[in-house]
Amino acid sequence: MNDRTIHPSEGSLQALADGELEPARAADIQRHLVECEDCTRRLDQLRELAGAVTEALGHLDDPGDTERWVPDRAWDNIRARRQDVRAHPRPPAVRGWRQGAAAAVVALLLAAGAATALPWSPLRTWFSGSDPGEVLAPLSDASPAASTDGALARTDPVGLTMDLRDGEMDVEVEALADDGWIEVRRTDAAGVSAEAPAGTAFHSAPGRLRMVGTGELHQGPIRIALPRSGRRTVLTIDGQVAAEWTPTELVVHGVVAADSLDGALRLRRQP
Repeated sequence: MNDRTIHPSEGSLQALADGELEPARAADIQRHLVECEDCTRRLDQLRELAGAVTEALGHLDDPGDTERWVPDRAWDNIRARRQDVRAHPRPPAVRGWRQGAAAAVVALLLAAGAATALPWSPLRTWFSGSDPGEVLAPLSDASPAASTDGALARTDPVGLTMDLRDGEMDVEVEALADDGWIEVRRTDAAGVSAEAPAGTAFHSAPGRLRMVGTGELHQGPIRIALPRSGRRTVLTIDGQVAAEWTPTELVVHGVVAADSLDGALRLRRQP
């Protein structure tokens, strides 16, 4: 094959691997692959990379012993591919693919590394080498102090921060313990932050944050920080609207009792 051969783009090869090409275009590339070892090798690498990423993401819910596997394997993969590039010179376009593959793996590692800054992230054990069963102390001062009411969480709280959608947010709390409460503060931050006792499940979508508690007693509060700049935030507890916020108005509905606590609004179920 001469140097003037037009190689299929990386996007086309990826689409071929995913089975998304039109039959005629797929047939053209398949004929090209018969004659081009570089593109054949690249297609194999794209499939391998996709498999590795899928496998890594599959460990997010159950990281197991992946604290050593993820970084080492990814970096070994990058080094091996760099050595392969030196051993098999390629046209400029193909060399660009190699750099893109390494950059993709590095980007994945950086994203995972950023996630380890979150106290509730399972990725912390991947990078710290801690046992998944250990209780890891939060990495910031964001975690609340122990409650003065004696209702103490047994482990560190969990939580997340997310952006508003068009200035609005729906916050849903389910399975709040009978002795549980919700503390809400207004802040100058751009997004909504929430912390809850360990074991709380978080579900998020644009403009919507849902927290499902364990329903157990003596677990401590849910703490929510709302941006003052938000246009409208609605809090529901077990499907009932409990409170609504706008920049100029707060409406508390009868399903909860409200009082103030150190500058925060505290909401409890009505007895």
